[in-house]
Amino acid sequence: MNMLLDKLIEYKSLTLDAIDALNTDDFMSLIKALDKRQECIEEIVKIDSEEDFSSVAKTLNLLQLESDLNETMRKKYDFLKKELNNISNEKRVSTVYKNTISTSIILNKKL
Repeated sequence: MNMLLDKLIEYKSLTLDAIDALNTDDFMSLIKALDKRQECIEEIVKIDSEEDFSSVAKTLNLLQLESDLNETMRKKYDFLKKELNNISNEKRVSTVYKNTISTSIILNKKL
């Protein structure tokens, strides 16, 4: 039970680190936290104590933290996707504008 509690506290800490990294746009720290978190999950699975896990997880409020992390990741994903679409649209507009100018210059020279 003690080992499980220690691992779940570590898991909670890593989840909070991942949320903080997302909020500060520190993606390298996010990757490290998620990798360590995965290792922690694998160690928790090896302990195999379902009843203890449920009670400790409820006590540490892990389901809410997991939900917060997923929501934060979804919001960040949507924001970044929108930003990439804006950049793509700006690039497209710039290309069309350049082509329009070069076409009109060619037409002026031919006339």
